[in-house]
Amino acid sequence: MHCLQLTTFFNVNLNVEISSTLAFFSAADMDDNYYKHCALALSRSLTAFQGTHLIKIFTATEPCQILVPASFCYALRMPAVMCFDAHMTIHLSIVIERGIALRHLSTYESSTAVTGFALATFSYGARSSTQLQFISALGIAVYTMRKYDFDARTFYCSGATKDTMFEVSITSYSIVAFEAIIIVMFGCIYHLNVRRSNVYDVRAKYQAKENLVVLRLLIPVVFFHFLVFFFFMAANAIASSIRNIFPTDTAFRVYLAAVYVSTLSFCSYSKSFQETQSLFTQCKQKSKARFLSHLSSRKRRMEMTPPSAYLPVPTNADDCLGPCT
Repeated sequence: MHCLQLTTFFNVNLNVEISSTLAFFSAADMDDNYYKHCALALSRSLTAFQGTHLIKIFTATEPCQILVPASFCYALRMPAVMCFDAHMTIHLSIVIERGIALRHLSTYESSTAVTGFALATFSYGARSSTQLQFISALGIAVYTMRKYDFDARTFYCSGATKDTMFEVSITSYSIVAFEAIIIVMFGCIYHLNVRRSNVYDVRAKYQAKENLVVLRLLIPVVFFHFLVFFFFMAANAIASSIRNIFPTDTAFRVYLAAVYVSTLSFCSYSKSFQETQSLFTQCKQKSKARFLSHLSSRKRRMEMTPPSAYLPVPTNADDCLGPCT
């Protein structure tokens, strides 16, 4: 029975770790080669960690041999904790970048890359500077697990232990709150871009329309992530509230594993979920195609526009009347 329980833990851990970490690289929209290398490296490392534990389960001659050190669990759980945090920092950086683009509509295209590098460093790293990775997410993750007991030994690796439960809860609920604030910020920036798109300055007009195209692509993604994470936290809160009805901690962990397995099975094999995911992917591809078409059309129009069109509109009436008056 114990082997069955621990084998269930193994499968759940492996699926949760790999899916959460790879989902981050997919959401970060990194280039294909970098994504493939990261996916391969993470899959191998997580499989090695979990495989080592699985071997101990089936080769142990007594229950105490199944226990693993806390440092093993810390290394296993840290990537998933970082990925949960990194999603929030990525979304926050994106909405800040769109806000800066709104603030400097006429000059944003000719601005330097300092702001982009700063935001990339804060969130996940730039495509051209992959060494600038996970700075803010790593800081939040280290704070979340700062009270991790490295002297303990356990049969189940969890980031939310008795010592770290308070920090994990605070961080998780803060992420939900920040995601809600980010959605409101996206809505405000979208509304302001709609108003600023009706201007006479050609550069400002096209930058505002470009912002609208990007926001229409990003808002559904951020909102969908908020809903998933919100229901995930609600499920955790409900599970924690009924913890006292289980006689042992092992029984409670088996219950959590069953919930995770049911959720993962639904996401993996449910026809309705797959159809929804396929529809969401098609919408994303269509939005991206419209965005690229808009950029190419904009480039052609900019090439056809004479330089005099970029001059500011005169504010003095005498400038418009000329010498004939």
